Amino acid sequence: MINNVLILSEDFVKTNSNLSDNCFGKFLLPAIREAQQIHLQTILGTNLYEAILNKIVDGTLADQYKELVDDYCRWYLLYMVLSDIVDVLDVKLANLGTYRSSDQYIENITDEERQRLKQNYAYKAQFYGDRLVHYLLDNLDAFPEIDACNNLRSHLNEQAATGLWLGGFRGRKL
Repeated sequence: MINNVLILSEDFVKTNSNLSDNCFGKFLLPAIREAQQIHLQTILGTNLYEAILNKIVDGTLADQYKELVDDYCRWYLLYMVLSDIVDVLDVKLANLGTYRSSDQYIENITDEERQRLKQNYAYKAQFYGDRLVHYLLDNLDAFPEIDACNNLRSHLNEQAATGLWLGGFRGRKL
């Protein structure tokens, strides 16, 4: 049942981003669910992730958990959703096949512009993800659900999620 619990609402996404108010929930809700299950759960670990969802269901989300969700998780999820939804809104799958929606009065952006937009959102998501990890590392005692197997520091050293790389070793000593 907790798989249907959303940490982020459609309204939060639309209010805090440039996503159109008329974007259908049909596209937005799966993007929110996937961002939670794929990206956020990876950072938090399954135990803490499920504890948060259970607290939301029970109505007991308070103190450190509320701060974690409101100030860190939601902002990270916002930009992960925006990064992930760019392709979903641009390309549709139908009985006719795969197509790109178009209108005579609306001009679609180029693939290069779309990729740049996705990278912009992904960069912001990475910022908020790093902020989330630092918060968890600074408050490990407040979240007993974080198990020893969840190596939070590894998220700070992911090569794919960092900026410009000029070669050599990335943030790790031999």
